Amino acid sequence: MASAEPWSGSPPATPAALPSPALAKVAGVPADHVIVLYDGVCGLCSRIVSFLLPRDRARRIHFAALQGPVAAELLRRHGQPPVDGDPQSIILVQAPGTDRERLFYRSSAALRLARALPGAWPALSVLLAVPPVVRDWVYDRVANNRYRIFGRLDACTLPSPENRPRFLD
Repeated sequence: MASAEPWSGSPPATPAALPSPALAKVAGVPADHVIVLYDGVCGLCSRIVSFLLPRDRARRIHFAALQGPVAAELLRRHGQPPVDGDPQSIILVQAPGTDRERLFYRSSAALRLARALPGAWPALSVLLAVPPVVRDWVYDRVANNRYRIFGRLDACTLPSPENRPRFLD
């Protein structure tokens, strides 16, 4: 299972260096935005995406299914294999397409994602002070039971036409 701490690799220095059509989509995401890589067939994950879309009025959050080509290429770029089977973690990509690009996993991803929302949601990031082993234990209890509690979808939910540009695959 992936570490809760970020992996900081050496992504291409410029978007022009992106090698694939999937990563070319990442080049169109501004560096101050984030990308959420989520389990596209998870009922809970689908609900979370549906929760985030209307709250992200600044449209700074972009999405890609962990089962798709964008996630596979981003993970490869950071020296990690594409997701095979059931993903066990949401992944947050900060500063996409820049030399500061970083991947965050599990509770670290979820709490950093709260920072991108308006209102009181960023206050949840104070929980980053809790040791990752404790935060991730709670995260794993939910992740390991998400299909049983929230169901499994046959396919990724299709976004509305107005939100389609925020989905990278």
